[in-house]
Amino acid sequence: LGPFSLDRATFTGNTAGTILMTSGHLFDDTTFSNIVVIDNIANDAGVGIGANHVFHNMVVAANSGVGMSISQAGSNMATSISHVTVAHNDGHGIILSGDSALQTGTVALFDSIVAFNGGSGVQGGAQNWEPAISYTNGYSNNGGDFINFMTDPTGTNNNISVDPWFVDDGAVSPLDWDLSLQQGSQCEGVGTIGEDLGAHGGVEADIP
Repeated sequence: LGPFSLDRATFTGNTAGTILMTSGHLFDDTTFSNIVVIDNIANDAGVGIGANHVFHNMVVAANSGVGMSISQAGSNMATSISHVTVAHNDGHGIILSGDSALQTGTVALFDSIVAFNGGSGVQGGAQNWEPAISYTNGYSNNGGDFINFMTDPTGTNNNISVDPWFVDDGAVSPLDWDLSLQQGSQCEGVGTIGEDLGAHGGVEADIP
């Protein structure tokens, strides 16, 4: 089925994987924009997706498991992840995995912030297969910012490692957090076309 689009939605308080889609089984060619996935309780990913999808302007935060898990499972598939803020999840921030035998598929992560997660920030997958990561801030993730990559992306392709300076990520309830950027943040104005990194950056940002 597809194409399918979802815009301006909030998912919270769920006790199983919040957005779970597998290429070839549900929808192909999907777009998720201005989505908040926060404070869900599950061992599964807050967002677990197969291939051939577009994510932009998303907050994935304070979930008890992995924030996002993207499996690039087929050839000629393309998944784009931009302007996402993945923060304070108990597990890894983002898992990006693929099949080294199907290297025509691509995953691109850019203009994003991955910070303060309990596991690694961004974890790579298959040997000899790597996603394209650029203009992304990986910071203070307990298991390391970028893990299982042939070359650490930090310091290349405009990837940085700095405190994002969120407006508020200390309130008792994550639903009261404001993960936009404080004035003076080093994540301001350093995106692909000079926009802010993270979910609140870019011309299409309209986070609920």
